[in-house]
Amino acid sequence: MTPKKRLPQNKGLPERCRWDKNGTAIYYRPRNNERPYFDNKKEFRLGSSKAEALRVLAERLAQMESVDAVAIEYPTMAVLFDKYITAVTPKKSPGTQKTELQMIGKLRAVYGKMKPDQVTSQDIYKVTTATIEAIQKNSNGKRKGVATANHRNRILSHVFTMGIKWGAIREHPMVNKQVVKEYDGGTDRYEPTDDDFIKALPLAPEWLQCYCEIKLRVGLRMTDMLLLQVPQILDDRIRVRLSKSRTRSGKTLDIELTDDLLHWIQKLLTINKKRHLKQKNDIPRSVFLFHGRTGKPYINLDTYEVDSFSSAWKRWQDKWVEAGGTRFQERMMRNKALGDLDLDKAQELAGHDDSKTTNLYRKTRPIRVFPVVRDINLKQR
Repeated sequence: MTPKKRLPQNKGLPERCRWDKNGTAIYYRPRNNERPYFDNKKEFRLGSSKAEALRVLAERLAQMESVDAVAIEYPTMAVLFDKYITAVTPKKSPGTQKTELQMIGKLRAVYGKMKPDQVTSQDIYKVTTATIEAIQKNSNGKRKGVATANHRNRILSHVFTMGIKWGAIREHPMVNKQVVKEYDGGTDRYEPTDDDFIKALPLAPEWLQCYCEIKLRVGLRMTDMLLLQVPQILDDRIRVRLSKSRTRSGKTLDIELTDDLLHWIQKLLTINKKRHLKQKNDIPRSVFLFHGRTGKPYINLDTYEVDSFSSAWKRWQDKWVEAGGTRFQERMMRNKALGDLDLDKAQELAGHDDSKTTNLYRKTRPIRVFPVVRDINLKQR
């Protein structure tokens, strides 16, 4: 079929471009695969002059070429996930790496075959709902599934953030409240009182009593507590390099060594010395503050797993429940330590960059407010 001859006024214009009937603007008729880059229009207005039209057309075609190049590098979400676990995940703590790899494995099964720029907030909401329902069904209603779904979405959001940095996508489908956190009605974790500790601690081994007393004063995470070593105890402070930010900011805390804190550390060192003397002479003394009978720390230094510590904690909590107490988690001691301080001091002790993060540990505490002061001599009506 012989192609139509171009009208005289359109000669000299690029292919698929034309002047309108009145000669006031130049339009471009994009091919089907080009329409997403021309606002999905059958004919796209380029400009009122030839120079403007050529500039706009060049910009749009260049944008299309760059996106096509990215699509070749990141054709699917699976490729983007692979990039993330090789470039980002290794920079995190061993415990976080393990959890993140498991979570990304679940995300890959759902989003892996999709193109990065095709994932919408609606898709994410559908997957979130399906995840919660599946967890509830598989656990016979014992688990809510909301925390797991939110955790996966946090990781997915960071994958998209890095995807923008790497040029895999242009827009983040989860920011600006396009995807909001699911709410499960609040936590039912029990926060122990001072009276609980007075009654429960005598049921724990001596070293675990010291652990609790020290944690209630310093508020460190379990990992940082179990990684504490004797050389970190200086003349007037304890120097702690926070494990969660070890490979990023490398943040270090200098915790003042008060007489109260020093008392429990010295007591723990005495207990460790007695335990060491009971062992064979060829076993070197451990540098870790919290360790087992053979000197090995209660944390796996490769994976950051805490199986031996968790077992000791469970045995103590079982005794506490048998004595009529309410079981509580180890993490609640950090909540209690930070909750007993005002917000600024709590943020410093926790090593948080943002007070909003610190407030997550204090949300179980009631907010103290003061009534309005009024003149008591006001006449009554």
